[in-house]
Amino acid sequence: MMDHLTMEWFLGLPGLRRAEVAEAVGEALEGTLIPLPYAPEIDLLPSFSEPRTGLELLLIPGGAYRRGLSPEEERAARRLCDPIPANLQEMRPSATVSVSPFLLGRSPVTEAAAGAVLEQPHGHADSLTPAWRSREEALKVVSALGCRLPREVEWEYACRGGSRTLFTWGDYLPADLELEAWLLWDASQGKVKRRNGFGLEGLFGGEWCADPFHVSYELEAAIEEGSSVIRGGGSQFWPWQDEEWIWCASAMRMPSSGLFDGRCGFRLAHDL
Repeated sequence: MMDHLTMEWFLGLPGLRRAEVAEAVGEALEGTLIPLPYAPEIDLLPSFSEPRTGLELLLIPGGAYRRGLSPEEERAARRLCDPIPANLQEMRPSATVSVSPFLLGRSPVTEAAAGAVLEQPHGHADSLTPAWRSREEALKVVSALGCRLPREVEWEYACRGGSRTLFTWGDYLPADLELEAWLLWDASQGKVKRRNGFGLEGLFGGEWCADPFHVSYELEAAIEEGSSVIRGGGSQFWPWQDEEWIWCASAMRMPSSGLFDGRCGFRLAHDL
């Protein structure tokens, strides 16, 4: 079953059959993650709970997508600002790539969860905010929970959520109130966050990926020594003063050498 667990195949199944697939995935996980109630008529994808922290992970069926900044997305970006405020070579060449099924955190790892794993106290007020940690600490947290960091190709696939546009929500910039809902990253505020087509939220705080940073998608592209891939980041600049919207583009990427203090958010990924 896992061999053909693609998004197209999964969503083409009747609801009862999708629930059976979710149950089979839960059995395959052998208790490492706990299946959560799944109603196919309401929820697009099944979800599972990490037992130590309660963090929720979504089943992300595999599939193919257009990685990087496509010509269509570049034209959309230029309609918003020309020249585009980014190093375009880092997002080229755009090409179709395939992703195997995996599980990914619905939202970033929280301060409460990271603090519990690292045995670091946290204040109640900030316990639900995304945890900003060094790469070493992020790796320690995900490893302790039997998980890993998402690969860059997985992160972009998941961020796009089935979209083929500049942003996961389209080729336009919404009004400020709508943008705030997308950029909100503090769950303790009690506000409703926007979720993308796969049901993921909090995508724009900046997150560690597993990969070293290649300076482009060319086959023999150089690796920036000591740098890892960071994805997302638009929330860091809100309210925007200039053209920081580019950090919400699904193709946008940066090396960890560009972090302010060497720390970043992260989310759990888990193999099937």
